[in-house]
Formats: sequence, C-alpha cells, structure tokens
Amino acid sequence: MNSSVIITGETSRSTPGSVTQATKVLSGTSAEQITATQTHFQRITFFGYKSFSSGTPTDNTGTVNIGIGSTYLPWELTAGAELNITAPVGQKLDLSTFYLKGSSGDGVHYVIL
Repeated sequence: MNSSVIITGETSRSTPGSVTQATKVLSGTSAEQITATQTHFQRITFFGYKSFSSGTPTDNTGTVNIGIGSTYLPWELTAGAELNITAPVGQKLDLSTFYLKGSSGDGVHYVIL
C-alpha cells in the first residue's frame, strides 16, 4: 500500500540539498528520533524495510508508526509499504523532528529528495 501526505502550514525553510538515503532501525519499542542532525527536505519517501541484503530489501515484521515529534505518530507504515511526505511549496521540513515507533529490529529506509 502506498500513501502520500502533504503537510500544510508553516515549517522550516532552507536551501535545497542533495539526495540522501539511509536506514533507521529501532533499538527498542519506545519512540525514537530518526536522526539528531538537522536535515531539511522538500520530499521524503519512507519504506517499511529494516535492512538490505545485496541490494534487496528485507521487510519489517510489523507496522512502524511515524510522526513529527514523539507524542503523536499518526502515519502507519506496514511491512514493505511506502509513505511519501511533501512539505508545502517553497518550504522545507526537518527530519530531526520525525520519530518512529514499532518493534525492536524493525525500521524504515528513507530517500530524501
């Protein structure tokens, strides 16, 4: 199942960056920050993968929830699914404000455009 979210309202602004991709694996069952480093983006795609082997993804065993901040994580990413989040036109979102929650060992692979 593919999902798209378009954020509206005021967000961080910055200059465009390069394409980035990485995998974040959960170390426990509490909400975890994806990265502590400010990473501004216009669009991000999350995949329900916990790892890659020879370039082939390994699906999560369960659902991972994603949210801005650690209190509310409304977006569900099922195993192997894709979620696209786009900032308002002319604005950027910051990946360091995004959190994940799910089973230990599951995670997300993300591509920032």
